[in-house]
Amino acid sequence: MTFAESWYNANFQMFMLAYPGVWIEIESDAYEWVLIHNFPLPSNFQQQSTRLLMLLPGLTQPVATPPRHYYVNQDLTLTSGRRPKHIFDNAVFHGARELSNLGYAYACVLLTRWRPSADVVSGDNLVSVTNLIYERLEQAV
Repeated sequence: MTFAESWYNANFQMFMLAYPGVWIEIESDAYEWVLIHNFPLPSNFQQQSTRLLMLLPGLTQPVATPPRHYYVNQDLTLTSGRRPKHIFDNAVFHGARELSNLGYAYACVLLTRWRPSADVVSGDNLVSVTNLIYERLEQAV
């Protein structure tokens, strides 16, 4: 097993501990995506959870390359009845058009810091990314 495979596997295990009640699907050949089912949504949403698809750099890139694209269910609605800003059902960039046909909406979340470590817990990791996504969703208006 390569370093990158070990790093991703440790991330997936840590994620399952941090978010009990979710389950994940992993593109296991190249680690290019992870699909998180039942990702909890903050209380400002009408729904309790969503699918969260994260596109990962995979094994062809160093782990120092951050995940960049995130997708959630298209039907997300705020408790106010409005659609959240920065979530785009029919985005035409980053391959989102094909994913919109599968019920995904592009979630525009800017990752401004990515400093992973060989020790997954002490550096940035997929849990810190999903925590950031949760925080951005919590701020959605």
